[in-house]
Amino acid sequence: MLRLHGVAGRADTNALCAALYEKGAEFEYVPPHPDERAERRTRTPADEAPALETPAGSLTGMFVILDYLEAIAPEPALLPADPFARAKVQELARGAAQILDPLILPGPQAARSGAPLAADMKDPVHGQLDRAVATVLRLARFEPWFAGDTFSQADIVWHFSFDAGAQIAHGLYGRDLYAEIAPAAAHRDAMAARASVQRARALGER
Repeated sequence: MLRLHGVAGRADTNALCAALYEKGAEFEYVPPHPDERAERRTRTPADEAPALETPAGSLTGMFVILDYLEAIAPEPALLPADPFARAKVQELARGAAQILDPLILPGPQAARSGAPLAADMKDPVHGQLDRAVATVLRLARFEPWFAGDTFSQADIVWHFSFDAGAQIAHGLYGRDLYAEIAPAAAHRDAMAARASVQRARALGER
């Protein structure tokens, strides 16, 4: 059986859980334990990166694992069969995961400490958020899915990555990214209705 190690509630762990549920794969979720940090480092170069134990060995990193799942469980497909279309969805998925990364890095630290974000950081961040919104509007198709008319890997990655960033952007910077990108709200609602997404989020609520 597959065993997924990751931090429940994190965007990358949630995305992998949702992908596993979409594939109908049997797997065990293994939450982190403080006493396992040294042992985890023998499986994954990044202490908190998700890792998947397989019969052949361990794999680390969200996109590596997503591509492995597509190889071992091609149906239902989360990537197109056509090579170019497949590469475009993978390109969009990777871009979606990175759009808000530079902006949200200071967010969790500020949220944990309870300290407000430094004033000299807010103006640059707002400028970066403006560019991120413009990037989303340029890349995303929402027809109705992120990459077009077919549900794909890009939808899973986008949903969890963007939702995490949007929550931090709202809490720290007062920006409602779902209001600024109207089709994103409809996509969020469509994703929230999927059983795979509901089950993935439930892991973080245990």
